[in-house]
Amino acid sequence: MPYLILLSLLLPLNALAGCKPGAPEAFARFIDAFARDKTFALARTLYPMPILRHEIGYEDGKVIDETVATPLSREDDAALPTMRSYARDNGLQLSTSSVRKGSGSAGSAGSATVRIEKPDTDWLLTYHFVRRAGCWYLQRIEDHSV
Repeated sequence: MPYLILLSLLLPLNALAGCKPGAPEAFARFIDAFARDKTFALARTLYPMPILRHEIGYEDGKVIDETVATPLSREDDAALPTMRSYARDNGLQLSTSSVRKGSGSAGSAGSATVRIEKPDTDWLLTYHFVRRAGCWYLQRIEDHSV
């Protein structure tokens, strides 16, 4: 039992290996690990993580156009599939749409956006990542699906 506790404490540290301010990690390498490894993804997500859902439509004769934020806890996220499994199981395509490295010192803040979508449908999720101290983290998800 003590070994399991020690192992659970070390796993998040493993997610930080390979990135530091002086040697920031490449986004392509990060997103590959994030998409396939749930333990890595959990360690590299900022909680509570907001999921923003854009709601457009009519209700009681009134036009609705609003964004609803729902926080996702680490515990709830742990029960969800990996990004890659979710995309595969739903016939979605995953693509990196932008990576901004940030300015200033090596490893300074940067940002990246990944789109998960199903062509010819309204199914679109945008994952927003931020780089801190050389490491990439998931900051929020936007659900643009109607």
